[in-house]
Amino acid sequence: VEIDPENQSDEMVQQREENAALLQEWKHLWSLAGFEPRVLTMEDAHKHPQFNDFVDKVEKIPLIGGSGPGGTFNRLCFIRWLAMAQVGGGLMSDIDVIPIKGAPAIAPTIPKQFTMYDEVPGYGGIPCLLAGSQEEWTRMAMSIVDFASNNKAPNEYNAWSDMFAVLEYGKAHPDKYIVNHLVHEVDEIL
Repeated sequence: VEIDPENQSDEMVQQREENAALLQEWKHLWSLAGFEPRVLTMEDAHKHPQFNDFVDKVEKIPLIGGSGPGGTFNRLCFIRWLAMAQVGGGLMSDIDVIPIKGAPAIAPTIPKQFTMYDEVPGYGGIPCLLAGSQEEWTRMAMSIVDFASNNKAPNEYNAWSDMFAVLEYGKAHPDKYIVNHLVHEVDEIL
C-alpha cells in the first residue's frame, strides 16, 4: 500500500529512507547466514487462490490503527501470511530480526508443523520469525483470520494485529503450532 507522495510528511520520507537502508542490511546478513532472502509483495499475495476471501475477512476485523497508517500496517501483517503460502512456504523474518553469529542455528529444512521462533513466555508465539510449508502457512493464515473474526480482541483497543491473533489463537489451541524460542532481544545478547 502506497501513500500519495504529496500527502507524505518529512518524517514519512525519512522513515522510508531508513527502512530501505535497513532492508539492504537485513538481506546482506541473512545472505551471509546461508539464506536467500526475498522481499514479498502484494503481487505474491494476490496470486493466492483464496486472496479475495481472505482480504474480505481481514477488512471486517477491527484492526489496531483503524483506517490510519497503523491499520494499514496491521492489514499488511495479516496479508503477509498468505503471501508466504503463495510462494511455497519457508522461513519468514521481520525486517528487524537478523541472524547472529554464534546463536543457535535455524534448521535449513522446513518443519512439518508450523513453527514460531519467538514467544511471550507461557502465552504463545510472536510472528517475527516463522517457518512452515505452503500448506501450514495457508492453514495458519486462515486460522488466525478466522479466530480474529470470531472473537473479541483481548486488549484495551478492542482491535487486532496479527500478533494478538497468533497469541490468542495459540492460547486457545496450543497444539496448532510449535514455539522454539531462538529470537533474543538485543539486551539479552549484549
